Amino acid sequence: MNDHYRGALLLAPIVALVYLLQARVVERARADEKKGDHPSPLTLRGHERRVSSVAFSPDGKRTVSGSEDDTLKVWDAITGTELRTLRVGGKGVTSAAFSPDGKRIVSGSWDKTVKVWDADTDKELLTLRGHKENVTSVAFSPDGQRIASGSGDDALKVWDALTGKELRTLESANEYDVTSVAFSPDGKQIVSGDGESGVTVWDAQSGEELLTLEGHDAPRRDRWKQHS
Repeated sequence: MNDHYRGALLLAPIVALVYLLQARVVERARADEKKGDHPSPLTLRGHERRVSSVAFSPDGKRTVSGSEDDTLKVWDAITGTELRTLRVGGKGVTSAAFSPDGKRIVSGSWDKTVKVWDADTDKELLTLRGHKENVTSVAFSPDGQRIASGSGDDALKVWDALTGKELRTLESANEYDVTSVAFSPDGKQIVSGDGESGVTVWDAQSGEELLTLEGHDAPRRDRWKQHS
């Protein structure tokens, strides 16, 4: 028996075992897929009224939820454990978001205020006042230095996130409720949605209106002014 033939005989059981293991892995994967054997989603319960806003922390380990029960809740995003409850005192929370470093939370409320919170305690850091109607949406800039807020008063405001100072007010000639706001990744622009199905892009520094985008269907009028 030559060496080549002898080597083939020695390797044959190993090759057969590898093929058997591969076949079993594929069979198990197909069975799991057929059964829908996937991780179960988490359902976080604790709010007493409708949840109006949710957001992940930047590291994905926590979530924050705002509710019409006038609270913010911080949750462990892995286990679903409620970590803390922040009582806003604002007639119901409409919007909430983490800062880019995950150390602060900003919230908007029906009482026309924007509040900044320490994400690791219950401490309220800032209360920003200036809107004339309910705040509908809030967002941190990518560097965490500014906050944008939209309101039913048709205005978008930009604030200093550290001092609470109002930096500028952006108002469109359309005079429609601002329903949603977000910063661009470089923080140089802000995009807003309004109550008449329009989208506007703004220069975040000058407040100049750069673009108005139209194309959505007719809106639900005065959605943000029907809260009781």
